[in-house]
Amino acid sequence: MNRSKILFFLLLTTISVVQSQSLATKAEKLQNASIHATGELEIIASKNSSSHDFDFLAGAWNLHNRKLKSRLNHCTEWFEFESTVDNQPFLNGIANVDMSRTSYTGTLYESVSLRIFDPQTRLWSLYWVDGKTGVMDPAVVGSFDGSIGTFYGKNTFNGIPVTVMFRWDKTDPDKPEWSQAYSADNGKTWEWNSLNVSRKKKKAFDTIPVPETFVPKIISTDSVEFNAAFSPDGNSFYFSRAVNKQTRIFISKKTRSNWSAPEPVSFSTGKFSDADPAFSPTGELYFISNRPLNATDTTRDYDIWKVTPLSGNRWSEPVNVKELNSGKDEFYISFTSTGDACFASSRNGGYGEEDIYYCENKNNTFGTPQNLGDKINSIHSEYDPFITADGSGLFFTSSGRKDSFGKGDLYWSVKAKNGWIESKHFGQDINTPTRDYCPYITFDSKNLFYSSQGDIKFIPTEDLPEQLSVLLKK
Repeated sequence: MNRSKILFFLLLTTISVVQSQSLATKAEKLQNASIHATGELEIIASKNSSSHDFDFLAGAWNLHNRKLKSRLNHCTEWFEFESTVDNQPFLNGIANVDMSRTSYTGTLYESVSLRIFDPQTRLWSLYWVDGKTGVMDPAVVGSFDGSIGTFYGKNTFNGIPVTVMFRWDKTDPDKPEWSQAYSADNGKTWEWNSLNVSRKKKKAFDTIPVPETFVPKIISTDSVEFNAAFSPDGNSFYFSRAVNKQTRIFISKKTRSNWSAPEPVSFSTGKFSDADPAFSPTGELYFISNRPLNATDTTRDYDIWKVTPLSGNRWSEPVNVKELNSGKDEFYISFTSTGDACFASSRNGGYGEEDIYYCENKNNTFGTPQNLGDKINSIHSEYDPFITADGSGLFFTSSGRKDSFGKGDLYWSVKAKNGWIESKHFGQDINTPTRDYCPYITFDSKNLFYSSQGDIKFIPTEDLPEQLSVLLKK
C-alpha cells in the first residue's frame, strides 16, 4: 500500500552479512578444567563458585549478536542481529531460565536457556533448547572465578564431535558479554563462533521495550494522530490529526504541568490535507500537502511545502519547494544538521511504489534528489524516512516485505564506508501486526517517536539496537 493510500486510509520491518576479521582459531588455556587424552572432560568448581553467580542476569535485556556464517571451516564472514532476552531466577536462586527472541530470519524465533547450580559440587550446568526442534543440547558445566565464568561440554556439529566452551564476562554487570567456542581436536585449538553483548532494559521481565503513548487524551486521543516534530526550542509539539475527512497539522504547547490542548496551525485550514511537519536546521517548517500549485492545478498529488516563522507566532504563506517535487507524490521530509534533505517519492525511475531519496543542500539551494539505492529501497514501498543529524543513520517504514509483521514495519540502516548497509527490521522490539510508521528522533537523541495504532508513541533510544544507540550518542 503506497503512502497516499495510507493517508486516505487514516481518514476512514534481512540481515546484513558483514565482513569482519576472523577470530583466529587458537589455543586457549582452560580454567578449572582439563581434557584427558581420551577426550574426557574433568571440571572442578572454582574456590569462590556460588549459587549467586548468575544473579546479575535477572531481568530483561537487549542483545547485539555476532555469529560466524559457518563453523569449523576457517570462515571469516560474520553476521549481526538483535534479540531480546528475559531471565527469571527460581528454586530459591539456584536456578534461572531465560527466553530469547529474535526475528533476523524474517520470522519470530525463540530459544530457552536453563542454568542449574549443584550445591554439592558447586558447579553450574547450562542447557540450551532450540525453539525450532525442541531439542535440548547437552549441558556445559563450570563456574565463575571472579567476573569470568567458563563452562565446558561435549556435543556434535554437522556430525563432527566437538568440545564446547561458553565464556561469561560480567565485569560490567549492566553490559555482560557471552561467547562460544568449538574445538574439534580435544582442546588443542578453539574457534570462537558466537558472541553477544547485553544491555539491560529499564523494565525487568518485559519481552519488549514498552512504548509509551505520548500525552494520552490530549495529543493522542480517540482520533487518528500521527507524526512528531518538536520546535527547535522544545516548547511546541507539531503533529497530524484526521479531521472531517482531511488531515491537518496541529500544535500543542508545553505548560508547567503538561501540554496544552492542540490547535490547528494557521496555514492548515482544512480545505486540503496537510501532514508530516518537520523543522529544517534554519527553523523553517516543512510539510506535505495536496493543495494545488495554482488555480489551474487539479492533480491533487502530495508535494513538499514550507512556511517561515514570523513574529507573534505567525507563519508566512506556504511555498512549494519545487526542486524537491515531481509530478507524483512526495512525502515525509527530514534533515541533516547541514540542511541536506531526505524524503519519499513515488516519482518514476524508482525500485517500487515509493522510494527514499536524498538531496544535498548547498548555499540554501537543493540539488538533484538521488535515490538511496537497493540497500534501502526495494520492489515494495519505502516511505517516512528520518535521517540522523550527521547523516549516518536512517529510520524508515516499508510495506510488503517478507519479514514484515504487519501492514507497515519500521526498518533502519547505517552508513558505512562503502554506502548504506542492508536495511534491517526492528523486530518485535517495536513493530506490531498493525502499521508502524513516521519515525522521529528528538533533538537530544534520547527518544524515538513513531506512530502506531492511531496514536503517537515513544521509547528511549537506549533501547534501540546497539549500532543505533551508539550512533545516536555521538
